[in-house]
Amino acid sequence: MFATLEIAETSEKEKTAPPTPRWQEQVRAITEMLVTIPTVSPDMRGENKCAQLISTWLTRGTDLQPAQWPTGDGRVSVACLLRGTHPANQGRTVIIMGHYDTVGVKEYQAIDPDHSGHIAFQPERLRHLLLETLGVSRTPNEEDVWQDLNELGPDGRPTWLFGRGSCDMKSGVAINIALMRQLWVERANLAGNVLFVACPDEETESLGVRTAVPELLHLRDSENLSYLGLINTDYAAPRNRTDHGRSIYTGTIGKLLPSFYIVGIPTHVGDPFRGIDAGQIAAEIVRRINLNPNLCDRWVQADELNDGAMRFEVGVPPISLKIRDLKSEYNVQTASEAFVYINWLTYTTTPAVALATMVNEASSALNQVIQDRNERYQRFTNRGELPEQYTPQVISYEELCQRVRVAQGWQDDEVAFQQLLNALTVEIEEDISPRLHDEERMEAKLGYAADLRTKSRLMVSRLIHYAKLQGPAVVVFFSPPYYPHVRPAQNELTAVLRENVRQRRQNQIEPEILLQGYYPYISDLSFVCLDDDIEAQINALSDNMPVFNRGFNLDFASMQALNLPVLNIGPWGKDAHGLYERVYMPYSFEVVPQLIYEAVEEVLGYEP
Repeated sequence: MFATLEIAETSEKEKTAPPTPRWQEQVRAITEMLVTIPTVSPDMRGENKCAQLISTWLTRGTDLQPAQWPTGDGRVSVACLLRGTHPANQGRTVIIMGHYDTVGVKEYQAIDPDHSGHIAFQPERLRHLLLETLGVSRTPNEEDVWQDLNELGPDGRPTWLFGRGSCDMKSGVAINIALMRQLWVERANLAGNVLFVACPDEETESLGVRTAVPELLHLRDSENLSYLGLINTDYAAPRNRTDHGRSIYTGTIGKLLPSFYIVGIPTHVGDPFRGIDAGQIAAEIVRRINLNPNLCDRWVQADELNDGAMRFEVGVPPISLKIRDLKSEYNVQTASEAFVYINWLTYTTTPAVALATMVNEASSALNQVIQDRNERYQRFTNRGELPEQYTPQVISYEELCQRVRVAQGWQDDEVAFQQLLNALTVEIEEDISPRLHDEERMEAKLGYAADLRTKSRLMVSRLIHYAKLQGPAVVVFFSPPYYPHVRPAQNELTAVLRENVRQRRQNQIEPEILLQGYYPYISDLSFVCLDDDIEAQINALSDNMPVFNRGFNLDFASMQALNLPVLNIGPWGKDAHGLYERVYMPYSFEVVPQLIYEAVEEVLGYEP
């Protein structure tokens, strides 16, 4: 059963001035209902059930007509166009967007073992269980959680809502639903349109928004809309222990997944210096790159809210997401191959620059391993001679493909090479399961049999064979997904928000609100436009991603054609993706929807 939620009707007298709606009860009711539906991506059944609930909330008590945009794998995005009926409406449209999928609930299994952690989807029961558990015993790091659990507002009710998706980001979708319902009531005064979009799959491959981009273009052209920009309602969170700012972002960070296929020289463990361990090369690559502040991306901007003072925004350093040798069984031979991929968040670094940087890091790592091997052999033998020497090679995937062409005599026969790639793609699809490692096989049972990182690795492995590439060697390439960064930019929406934030700070109304540059977590905003610097280097990405257009697709032309200015104004919370995920309701459920409401009102021209 749905909680009762009435849309306030307005009299003719009330329509003479924009109302100041109170949002918190609406947003809370919708959030709690959405949280109860498990939508751990990718989960077609759960995500589609949530999509249906979103559509129900939009239509309940309104004449809104949500549409479903298929993602191509059985799931859907929900889209709903609200047309302002004021005669001055010329098609100017603001898009509000969020995602309704979540990460898993493994963290909750320890406190809810009998139900596989599903208490994560029951906010009230979860809060009481956490009060009981932490009331008995808690670590120093859990004191902040304990304080938030016990914090009450002036009405005596909790100010924090706990549960999976409470922060990231079903509350953001709930905000947008509440906005649509309120703006529907006031549609006669709205000289423009608002387009609601809610997507699945953001937490995995962002398939929802990627398949929505062509739909957005079609809707724009068929309905004669003029898109002014897109407001995403993904969450904000404290960036450190002293950060209490509720942030609005005017761009979004990008993400690359540099990957390394490592070919060593296997040897018997009784004669270790005869070969070169692929695992050691992998470890050295990770040692050099992991948490390396020299690889942090940076952006500099004049802060207009602080008299033009220069502000620096620095991305977090890269971190490895996978490192493994590729031995399939126990034996006394050192690893002949290994595989690494690295998460690297970008502000300004383009694919071409990233590739060159990672090739350089891999070269330094491989040379360091060889140098260490030489020095240790000399210490081991107590003589000045060196072990058997090899010529190290570090190449890009594009270079590997060229070596295949040369090795196979296809320098002038691109058709033959593409046919090989197509055949390898089919081969990998057909026999991927028997070649999976144990944890990959477990993922396959859960529905990830076509994991694109694994497919990328297998494609490189086969091409190494065709190229007759000898170790020690490293092939550097990109695995999916790729999230292009979006530079912060000035537009109508940012101008309105900038002035709103300025006034609120001057009047000491939510003075902690900050207007920032790059949204610091990967988001669906990456796919609704395309910066010029990235557009100029598309080939550096596509030519070095083995499964590009063979399982992972990005419609760069549509992204460029859409070219939406972006903003992120979302709920504020803590511990997203963690056991203590929670959202701060007074700000998130009241201030945030009001900020968006005022921005829409001013940009579209609210005319009584």
